[in-house]
This record gives sequence, C-alpha cells and structure tokens, in this order.
Amino acid sequence: MSASHLEPEAMDTDASSSAASSQYGAPKPTLSTLPPELKALIVDMVNEVDQEDDDDDETDSEDEDEEEHDCSSHGPEGHHHPAPRRVKPAHDCSTHAPGDHGHSHSAKKAPHDCSTHAPGEHPMEEDEEEGERGVTSGMWALALLDREFSELAQKYIWDTVDLTETYLSDIGFFLIDIIPRRAQYITALNLEQQYEEYDAAISEDTSHPLHSRWAAMSVNDDEPEDERRLRFRRTLLAEMIPLLPNLDSVHVDMIDLDLNGAPDYLCRKEVTNELRKIGGQITASLTIDADALSDDPYVGEGYLADFIKCFPKIQRLEMDIALRSDGRDLLHQTIVGLKDLRQLCIGDANFVNEAFAALPWTAPIRMLALATCDELSLPSLITLVNKLEPTLEVLDLEEVPATITDREVVKYLKPLNLSKLTTLVLSTTHPASFLSLFSKVTLSSLSIKSCPGITYAEWEKFIGEHESTLKEVCADDGHEFSDAQIESLEVLCFAKGIELSVMQGGDDSEDDGEAWSGDEDPEEWEDEEGFEDDDSEEDEE
Repeated sequence: MSASHLEPEAMDTDASSSAASSQYGAPKPTLSTLPPELKALIVDMVNEVDQEDDDDDETDSEDEDEEEHDCSSHGPEGHHHPAPRRVKPAHDCSTHAPGDHGHSHSAKKAPHDCSTHAPGEHPMEEDEEEGERGVTSGMWALALLDREFSELAQKYIWDTVDLTETYLSDIGFFLIDIIPRRAQYITALNLEQQYEEYDAAISEDTSHPLHSRWAAMSVNDDEPEDERRLRFRRTLLAEMIPLLPNLDSVHVDMIDLDLNGAPDYLCRKEVTNELRKIGGQITASLTIDADALSDDPYVGEGYLADFIKCFPKIQRLEMDIALRSDGRDLLHQTIVGLKDLRQLCIGDANFVNEAFAALPWTAPIRMLALATCDELSLPSLITLVNKLEPTLEVLDLEEVPATITDREVVKYLKPLNLSKLTTLVLSTTHPASFLSLFSKVTLSSLSIKSCPGITYAEWEKFIGEHESTLKEVCADDGHEFSDAQIESLEVLCFAKGIELSVMQGGDDSEDDGEAWSGDEDPEEWEDEEGFEDDDSEEDEE
C-alpha cells in the first residue's frame, strides 16, 4: 500500500502560483504564500482548535459508552485538558468488543481508506459509524495546502498514536510503512495487547508483506487460533517500541502473567519486556489498564511492582487495575518511590488502603484522582491528602470513601487545611456534610458530577461560601440538576462573576457540552442555546 492511503499528500503550489502570476499579474495573497513564521503560528493555532474539538469528541464518546470513571479528565490545574490528537494507523472500521468501552480511547481519525481490509470484511454500517465519529481534523486539512505546511503539521499529526481497537493488518502497516518515516514525531503510544476483533488480511492474503511471518510462526497443537492471533499482535507491538526514539508516554493493558505450568504460547511478555528496556526514557506518563478480555483481570503484586520500577522518572501514573489476594507492601513501596511523580490517578484498586495512605510520601504530587477505591476509609483519605498537602492542587474523588460511619461523621468531617488545593472534582453518594471537609479550602474551580445525596440548595450554599475565589463551576457528566436548577445556577454564577459550563450527560443532541461562558446575560444565552420562546420556530420559518 502506498503512503498516500495513510496520510495527506501536500500539494505543490509553486508551479501553479507562477503560472497564475505570469498570466494575471501579481498573485493574490494565499496561505501558501505566507512567510514560514506565520505558517508556523497558524499550525500552532490550528492545533489548539483541534485539541479543543478532540476534548469535546472524547467527552461525547464517554457519554455514549457510559464509562464508570476517567481519571485522565483533569490536568494539574484542574481544567478539562484537551486530549492529544490520536492517529489510527489506517482506516479503523472496527467495533468495540462486547462489554469493552475502550477506556477513553476514542480518537479523531485521519482520512484513511479501507483498502487494508479484505473486501466485505466489515459491514457498511460500521463504516458509517466511524465516518460520523472520525471527522477530518483541521491539522490534516492544513497539511494538504503545501509541503511547508505539511512538514510543520507532522509533529502534531503523529504526536500520539492510538493502537487500541486496531486490526492486525493496520498494526502491521503502521510498523512497516509509517514508523520508518514518522517515528521521530511520536511521543505517546496507546497499546492494546488483548483485542478480540480481527481481520484476515495477514493470515489469508499471501501477498501481504507480513503473511510469510504469520505462516512461519511456531504453532502449538493446543494453541487456539485466537491465542495465535493475539501472540502475533504482541510480537508486532513489541517490535515497534524500540523504533520510537522520542517516546515518553505509554498506555498499556496488563496481561496476567501468573500462569505457572502454562504452555509457552501463554507466556505473554513480548510487549512488557520491550517497555522495560526503555523505561528510563518514559518521563511523561505511564497508564496501566486491566486485561479487558480476562474473566479474572487481577494481576500479581510482584509482577506489577517490578514493571513500574522500570519507569523511575514518570511524572504521571494512572492505574485502573486490582491485585490478587497477595501482599501490598511491595507495590506500595514502588509507587511511593517515584520521586518525580506529579499526578497520581488510581481507579478500581484494592491496594489503596490505610497502609497506602500512611506511606512516607515525598514526591511533589499536584493532582490526586481516586475512583472506586473501596479499601480506603475516610480517616485514611484524610491522612493521605494531609500528607500531600504541601503540593496538592487538584483533588478528584469518585465514590471515595465508599462508606462513612456515624462515628466518623462526628470525628472526621471537619474542615481540612489544604493550602494549595484550588480544584475539587466530586462524585459521591454522601450527604452535604461531606462538603464540610472543603469549607475552608480556597477553591478556584469546582466540578460537580453525580452527587445524589447533595441537594441543589446545598450546592448553592457551598458555591456562595467560595464565591470570593471561585472562577469556574462545571456541572459535569452525571450531575443531578434539573433544567430549572441549571437555569438558577446560570443566574447565580452570572451574578457572582463565575464562569459556568454545563455538560448535558446522556443527551446525544448537538448541544451536548455547550458551555455558558459566564460573560453573557443568561436570558440572552438561553434564547441562543435552545431555551427558545414560542416565536422562535416561526421566525426560523
């Protein structure tokens, strides 16, 4: 397959410009005739716009998939940071595996064709669905203008590559065609070792460049066909890792390796072994997910701890994984030993407990995000945040702590002294008394998710208590506010000079995620954003 199937091909406008100049006089100014400095500025600005669009698309995708939590939704300053542009390595016509919601891996697709897939392999309905989600980004369009724009755009187009929910043939094409030409631009790589959807382009097409390697794979009589495909997938993924010299961020699913006495084909260490070798190179982020295909997605403490130790310089650690019923100390000491850690995001974990909170934390952690950590009690949560107090700026809690006893209400629900904390993201079933923990915190940003135990009036009171410092309030995905309460919140925030954004969780309309800026009169904004009066439809007609 030629490269034109995968990435935009810049148009050479020099010849046409010269012809136009000789025929009609001086050419009119165009983007292609701008000086290089302005072109670079335009590329940077388009990247910012694309990132904002990607963030909106990712939010919509999370709404559709009804994800339980997303620890990556907030950056160090507590705002919803734009997701990086994620490029899929060929047209992705795949569907989600049953029950697999993708772990926030929805991506803005590049304009690829379907020629990597066997004819008839994927139903037209799937292509149409991908076509709706995979809108061509502004950066890809900009890269088509001329060669100079194209070269400037490459670092953004290929910055983050998403190989989740991706077929074998696409991974192979990325390995043999794209990496040799674009490896220097790739800084973040999202891998998925376990993906049960597949195509037959490699195994059945004898002309495919990787067919001979597939045919030459050693085959165990007892090895199921799906295990062989997964083994070949891991082999290809492992080969590309050492070819990316500027890689500094990795997202990988962790496969169970505690399989004593298992056959050789189940020794699933290809990818993790290669990642270990470049662990010192990864400084930005390490994200570890559980195995989406396993009925028993737990992993052993020793293997997980040893794996994390290979990444001593990471600034962000995100884990959505649970341990088997063995020890916890080794993993605890490994995490607390990450001296450069700035962001710690943990979900669905059974190792976040009293001992975890009591660790001698010394890393300058600015963001702590915890979701569904049932082993963490209220006293332990308070111990943990107090230990992180010197640097903690963002606190994101989802169903943490899971329970609060009557004794704990009396003894522990008192204002915390968190001098650096400015951003609170909250989803909880506890009543408004839980908010007393943050009554003396100098908040500038508040994100309200699902909090059924807290009434609108109680939220209004809490916002009023922090009105002198609050700059933004977000009624985030899963909020419990009615339309009337949202209107009241708009008026309240407008009167106090607070920016309000409202995410219409679960609503698939085009207005999902529309945010009221706080700079406009709420009545005018209501008329513009869908709270139309009875005459509006007649005016449109």
